[in-house]
Amino acid sequence: MTSTLPASHLPSLNEHKLSALETAIGSEQLHNLLEMLAQEARTRPTIVMKLLEMGSLLAASLEAHALKGAAFGMCADRLGEAARAVEEITSADQGPELARLLVDAADATLLALDKRRKRKGFA
Repeated sequence: MTSTLPASHLPSLNEHKLSALETAIGSEQLHNLLEMLAQEARTRPTIVMKLLEMGSLLAASLEAHALKGAAFGMCADRLGEAARAVEEITSADQGPELARLLVDAADATLLALDKRRKRKGFA
């Protein structure tokens, strides 16, 4: 496992997909869903990291699976791919690097969400 894991090159938010979703469901509903994603991005990576530190690979994988669904559902591709990498973990040796990847992706997603919130007037 190297530091050039698949998620690092992806955008935090896929704005093209978000625009299509916004057209389909409206700005207010999208904002509410993105706020739910922000809550997941703030809390779940810490849970996953602690589970990985404890060597609970299955539990970490299940938590990552939930985060993956939330991230991909809301066009947060980098976070989704990072969560997928944790979900597919096969060795405790991968834990520290995957945890770092997940936390970095969550931080980048939160920053992108904050910028989007301000740009759209929801700040």
